[in-house]
Amino acid sequence: MSASSKWVRELTRQQRLPVPWARMLRVAVAVAVPVSIGAVIGQLGLGLLCSIGALGGSLADAEGTVRFRIVRVAGATTGGFIGFVVGGLVFGHPAWTAASVVIGGLVAGVVSVQGAVASVAALQFLLYLIVASGADFGPVPPWLPSVGYVAGSAWALMLALIESAGSSRDPGRDTVADVYAKLSDYMAACGGPGTAGGPAASSAVDARSRLTVAMNKAYDTVQTSRAHVGGSDRHIRRQAAFLNAATPVIEATTARAVHDQPVPSSVVAWVAALADRIRRTEPPRTDDDLPVPLLAGADWRDLAEGLEAVDELARHTAHSAVPAVTGPSPVTRAMRLPGAVVPRVTVRSRIGAVWDTVAGGPETWMPILRLVLCLATGELVVGLSSAERPYWIVMTIAVTLKPDYGSVFARAVQRGVGTVVGVLIGSALLALSPGAVVPLVGIAVFAALVPFAQRRNYGLFTTFLTPVIVLLLDLGAGGGFELVISRVADTAIGCAIVLIVGYLPWPDTWRSRLRFGPRIARAASALAAYIRIGLGAAPGTRQAVRREAYRQLSDLRTALQQALSEPPPVSSTAAGWWPVIVTLERAVDATTAIIVQQGADEGEGAAAGDPPAIDPVAVEQLARAAEAIGEAARDRGVAAAPPLPRDVRLEPLTAELRAGQAVLRHLTRPPE
Repeated sequence: MSASSKWVRELTRQQRLPVPWARMLRVAVAVAVPVSIGAVIGQLGLGLLCSIGALGGSLADAEGTVRFRIVRVAGATTGGFIGFVVGGLVFGHPAWTAASVVIGGLVAGVVSVQGAVASVAALQFLLYLIVASGADFGPVPPWLPSVGYVAGSAWALMLALIESAGSSRDPGRDTVADVYAKLSDYMAACGGPGTAGGPAASSAVDARSRLTVAMNKAYDTVQTSRAHVGGSDRHIRRQAAFLNAATPVIEATTARAVHDQPVPSSVVAWVAALADRIRRTEPPRTDDDLPVPLLAGADWRDLAEGLEAVDELARHTAHSAVPAVTGPSPVTRAMRLPGAVVPRVTVRSRIGAVWDTVAGGPETWMPILRLVLCLATGELVVGLSSAERPYWIVMTIAVTLKPDYGSVFARAVQRGVGTVVGVLIGSALLALSPGAVVPLVGIAVFAALVPFAQRRNYGLFTTFLTPVIVLLLDLGAGGGFELVISRVADTAIGCAIVLIVGYLPWPDTWRSRLRFGPRIARAASALAAYIRIGLGAAPGTRQAVRREAYRQLSDLRTALQQALSEPPPVSSTAAGWWPVIVTLERAVDATTAIIVQQGADEGEGAAAGDPPAIDPVAVEQLARAAEAIGEAARDRGVAAAPPLPRDVRLEPLTAELRAGQAVLRHLTRPPE
């Protein structure tokens, strides 16, 4: 089979996932009920607006904790609300519409790099800015579209929370907890069947096999979640951090299993209790302290260090200790560190934090500039062609070329084919049915199929989503087969603009993205510089090295998101590197948290009563460990493991680097 035919096969391949029957029913009800009620009571326009909001809220909803889902949907709703307001203000003014769409594309691209919630909010903002500035909702008050959208989104969120009540909607968390449960079984089996309270029929080999299956499933689940969110999500990063932290413990346990050396039952019980806490997201209890003193001596050093790193991560996570992304923040309060002084968060510091993340390098800014250029080209084409529904061309560009949503070419092809099929279905339902009954049934059916296809294949997802959008936007206006021709032509024009203007002229967009090693090495080098200067072991400007570290990470995240959406082998290679990238992200955050804890942020000098300065030798050890991770990633060599300091103040950073060393040893280990 040729390379091109394999690539086409990957474009059409579906991921094997269970059918989400409950979510399919819920989305169908959320989208179809408002428009149906509107049709019955003679308020079809308001019903359509509410259904549009329900569709946006349903698409924004993702698996995770209740708080995470509420924040994500609320962010998307806020973005869509602002988009409706701005779009309504410029509706009917072509020049202002074009300017607002282009500027809105720039704003959406910049906001997207702030994280997963910001990314989905930015997409909703841009989409509904385009729709509201180009679609005529009839003689309704100017505030009604935005209010109807918010009401529909709130309706969808309410249904989602009702459906998830009493059930786990976070498969990533469950699979990570299962890894630690299987790890406790493996530890119990070390030293022979039934050792340390393990199952009598279990053996170390069987337990190790089950642990491997659990680890692979967990990484697949978490990586799949990462591939389908725009931007970097801290909830998913924490799950990946727990998997990374488990790796050195597994390696140390395997070394003991080879020599039939049992692990103390108290340690086995602690790991089992940790698995239960992860599954139930409960904070650690005072009687759950890790019995590390039992692991004394050189023979236990590797296992003790690995368990201490897991313990540190568990306690920080249980206290919601998400380190600050940049600059002064209340991270020390969350970390529950003794004697912490929480810096005051000012408007200036918040702006600086955003700037640190936004001011990335070419990997971050070039996709944003391509999006703006393509939107401007689309508006120019719309102005010259006098299209009947001009928003469809620009909307196609926005969804296809959104900076952190992955492969441009693959999405353009999949969206083009899927939209053409979807337009034919939706337009045919409008053109052939004399009343509203058939279109309403079509809305319910295809809305139910959207969750089924959302993570299986982007082209299939587009095929099912497009009829819903067509029916919602055109149900009130009706349409004949000229609508079919118009929609297909607009989709083709939008995809052509993406490929001709936003893809072909930019070699970096179609050049191979397999070379992650050098990118990781540059980010690791920036981290090492931040560690040295930020912790006071080398002269330099802390602000400059901090920004450089976050610029490198921003570029790395953008490249990762794009690569994860490519067909294999690009996506599979990127998925393999993702645990290392998580380590670097969390290590930079941990460095910032330590700086804040030490009262050493920009512009602050030493004050009376400050704790002793961190030993420069310890700082250099941390910097060398970061550089070693980068060197191993760049050269695909055996990961070096420089010694790490034992300073308790450096534990968050030490734990991340230790996990990074173990993950890289696994990635660079020669095949057996």
